[in-house]
Amino acid sequence: MSEPENRICLEGTVLPGAETRWTPAGLPLTRFELEHSSRVVIAEMKRVVQCRITVVALGEALSGQAKGLAAGGACRVEGVLGQRVRRWRGEEPMYGRFELHATTLSPLNGPPNEPE
Repeated sequence: MSEPENRICLEGTVLPGAETRWTPAGLPLTRFELEHSSRVVIAEMKRVVQCRITVVALGEALSGQAKGLAAGGACRVEGVLGQRVRRWRGEEPMYGRFELHATTLSPLNGPPNEPE
């Protein structure tokens, strides 16, 4: 049996407030919020789909790219969907918000497209 698939490609607006920290392994980790809005057809109905998700950029290259993104600019993020998990010794894991763990970051020219 092959591995289950988990691939996400999302374009949106980079929101202000990116934060960088260092992991216990000594890797830089930058988190920022990405806001997406698009028009899609679902069940033969036109809809506007909107979401806001935290993007996690781990490692020297991706963290550096994330820090270089301009707030308010458009960006394409490719990666995998994960969920923050907090664990305390001897207790069950506590699941939090979904996050997009980036494998590639690409700034886009111009402002993001707005749905009509």
